[in-house]
Amino acid sequence: MLHQRADEIEEALAGLDIEAAARRPGDGAWCIREMLSHLYGDDRDTFLAGIQRVLIEGVPELDVLPGITHYTA
Repeated sequence: MLHQRADEIEEALAGLDIEAAARRPGDGAWCIREMLSHLYGDDRDTFLAGIQRVLIEGVPELDVLPGITHYTA
């Protein structure tokens, strides 16, 4: 199911250029790149790896801070 969702995101963003992906829709709103970066995570631990830990290892909760993104300009 996660792979299907990733395919859907890729399809939805097809043809989107870097400038449009980095444009914020409003004050305080994240741009597309920030949202995707937040889902992906940093180089050490990805959101997907966290989800897999919950599903496979039975870890009871994810160590995620709302509003924190790993996006860099």
